[in-house]
Amino acid sequence: MYEEILFIIGSFETGLAGELEKKYKKNEKSLNKQEFIRIFKQFSSTRNWDVYKKRVKRIMATYDEELRNIKHPKLIDYKKEFTSEDIKKLLGRKLLKEG
Repeated sequence: MYEEILFIIGSFETGLAGELEKKYKKNEKSLNKQEFIRIFKQFSSTRNWDVYKKRVKRIMATYDEELRNIKHPKLIDYKKEFTSEDIKKLLGRKLLKEG
């Protein structure tokens, strides 16, 4: 299943790179951040990616469920809500004081 996710990500990246390259060749100059964001949004919102997005979400949900079912004494139970004390243990008091 992980291989399928990597394949979908690679396909998306390849398609997006093609769109960026077309725009670059048309303008004969590098794209700025706003141009990139616009092209990214347009490309990622095309209907053909909806099927792949749903598939990836389904796969990742399966992985998440499998991780939740792992029983190991050194793993915390991340099904429960984190308390302030849990967060302090994870981040350390110094980070909370700085924030």
